Amino acid sequence: MRPFCLSLVILGAVLALLPAAEPGEGVTAAAILARGKLVVAQVAGERFPFFFTDPTGRLVGADIELAQAMAEGLGVILELERSAATFDEAVEKVRRGQADAAVSKLSVTLGRAAKVRFSAPYLVQHEALLVNRLRLAAEHPGLDAWAACQVRGVAIGVVRGTSFARALPELAPGAVVKEFADPAALTAAVVRGGVLAAFHDEITFILIRQLRPHVALWAELHLLPSRHDHLAVALPAGDAHFAAWVDLLIERRGGPVAAEPLLARWRSSDPAGQPRVVAEQAAAIDRAMDEAGAAEPPPQPRRWGALSLLAALLAAVAVGTGLAVAWCGRTAHAR
Repeated sequence: MRPFCLSLVILGAVLALLPAAEPGEGVTAAAILARGKLVVAQVAGERFPFFFTDPTGRLVGADIELAQAMAEGLGVILELERSAATFDEAVEKVRRGQADAAVSKLSVTLGRAAKVRFSAPYLVQHEALLVNRLRLAAEHPGLDAWAACQVRGVAIGVVRGTSFARALPELAPGAVVKEFADPAALTAAVVRGGVLAAFHDEITFILIRQLRPHVALWAELHLLPSRHDHLAVALPAGDAHFAAWVDLLIERRGGPVAAEPLLARWRSSDPAGQPRVVAEQAAAIDRAMDEAGAAEPPPQPRRWGALSLLAALLAAVAVGTGLAVAWCGRTAHAR
């Protein structure tokens, strides 16, 4: 037998001994196990409490713990690929095969789901509005926060490059969308009155309320009960087996969790022990409140000011009438 033909026979025999695999099943998991490393994409920067630097300089957070649990469950090391400039770019890294997964505070959207497969959610929260209550009362009397946001021409803020930035034009077609670099800048714009409202997630606004409770003098939180934000792991679209394994891992870790328990897990009651990103956000709120005159209670909207003036006039009339009646009574008695 010629050497070439003998090589084909040997190759055929080896392939016959390998287990058959359905397309897309186990490809990613097999590659991860073969290389001994799980590559997880993440957005550069920090998003408390998902991925952030603690006071000791370590990168920690709920997403870091989940990514580490995935690596440990597979028996491999974890490599975080944190170069994505946007959340969509983290999804693209998975789609292009540059990462095995993305664990990066990713909201599940139809557009992203067309490119990757999402795991079961590990956090479910409400979408929310943070509304400047003075502007709401003065400019839109009688309307609730969401109805006011439907008025044509109102200014609503979002964080640039998020799922909220893409969703808002559809939810509030007449709104003027203003984009901000991060949640701290978004919050500051609401407090200053630069926008009527901010559209973002529940966990961000609850954290703001916890950091600075008196921000409620200027900005009030409105959860949107019919709208939910699901955070999940982005995975390769064709690997059903790997996705099922991640779903099971999330379930066994107690997921999905809600916003407030997650914040309670990572929040420190000691101001000196706050992560840098949290301290910066608190400082941005303080500056905004200072600029808005937050040292004193905010002025009442005009309609309440008019009512207060009317009440004062009525009280003055009542007092005057009482004094007149008393004087007349004393005069009559003297006679």
